[in-house]
Amino acid sequence: MATIVVVTDEIDQPWLHKYLLHGFFKYWEAQGHRILLHHGGGPAPEGDLAILHVDQTLIGQDFLDGLDRYPVVINGAVLDISKNRLSKHLLRRGEDYSGPVICKTNLNCNGAPERRKHLLRLKQDRSPVGIGRFVKARLEKLLVSNKRSYRIYDTLAAVPPKVWHTQDLVVEKFLPEQDDRGYYLRTWTFFGNREYCSRVRSSDPVVKGRHMLERTSATVPDELRAWRTRLKFDYGKFDFVMREGEAVLFDVNRTPSVPGRLHDALQANIADLAAGLEGFLKQD
Repeated sequence: MATIVVVTDEIDQPWLHKYLLHGFFKYWEAQGHRILLHHGGGPAPEGDLAILHVDQTLIGQDFLDGLDRYPVVINGAVLDISKNRLSKHLLRRGEDYSGPVICKTNLNCNGAPERRKHLLRLKQDRSPVGIGRFVKARLEKLLVSNKRSYRIYDTLAAVPPKVWHTQDLVVEKFLPEQDDRGYYLRTWTFFGNREYCSRVRSSDPVVKGRHMLERTSATVPDELRAWRTRLKFDYGKFDFVMREGEAVLFDVNRTPSVPGRLHDALQANIADLAAGLEGFLKQD
């Protein structure tokens, strides 16, 4: 039986149950595998396999130190999932583009993981040499106010000037998949050689789980598989749409979560994904 080391941020650990990876644990433990949680900054424990599971866009060196001791490191090469690195549809101010555009954060998941960690670390700072209460309160207010949602504009010229001067925002071509029934988003989730893919319908042009009207199965296009190979993803979730027979990749996520409303419906998928562990263990 194997020892599986999950490398994660200490701040993420109390919320680990919300992540898809946590759903695998009961299946692995039932097979006799042992799971150890490890956060960066200390000596890495011995193990047969490591999973880099840090919920933030850029992975710092603290989480990478010691990974070379493991025969297999899942997602060990996926260190930057920012829009500036991955998007093929970014636009610059003044470009000759006439279609609608969408404004997003450069950080993955609208920057929510980074905001949450900043706030928690500020609240945990109680030392006399730490920042004062007044400064801390101002910082917390700033971080909360910086929470941004996706904004769609009819033209590039309609994007407010302040967007172009905000370093953590990007502007992309808005390329929805839609018909007379609504808007669609496709999601491909994989762990090793196991996978499932679904297509969600919504009345909202920015398709999110809370606006879901229908969910059906979908196929994975070859373009997405090529993207996964290039990005060296072992485990994760890709959001995409199909337009005129071509796949358009929107977002990638190396630490997918499980929507509460889909938790029960996805149990068979979760069990199947968990079985992908065997393929990684055979690489040892």
